[in-house]
Amino acid sequence: MGQASKLKRTPEPLILKARLEVQRELIAMRLAQANVPEKMWAKVQSRLDAGSARLQQAHEAYVLAKTEYKHRYDDWSADVRRQWDETLATRRAEYREASARWRGMMRAMNRIPQPTASGLLSLATVAEVLKQRVF
Repeated sequence: MGQASKLKRTPEPLILKARLEVQRELIAMRLAQANVPEKMWAKVQSRLDAGSARLQQAHEAYVLAKTEYKHRYDDWSADVRRQWDETLATRRAEYREASARWRGMMRAMNRIPQPTASGLLSLATVAEVLKQRVF
């Protein structure tokens, strides 16, 4: 309708970073409520850090490749375009794989049951979730 002008879009990497941070905070709250031992929490934290870093790197590589592809497409020969099509497809696949692994890890973390009325959590359940080779 023309009512809004000069709107700024939030960059995709910032949106992804915020989304990952919220998911990490939710997992942290869930584990804190369950009184998970410090050693177990350190393992979970390292897995979350590794997964988050991998997903962010894959996303940044994909966005950079996509941006360069769009800016230089008209200047390139057919051979270079074909090579960049392959590069872009590879980056997209890496990002999708990292995203799927992150979602798998979030599903695994959400399987950790909420503490019972007595506040006990089965450490076997947490250990089972950590055994999964997500990253």
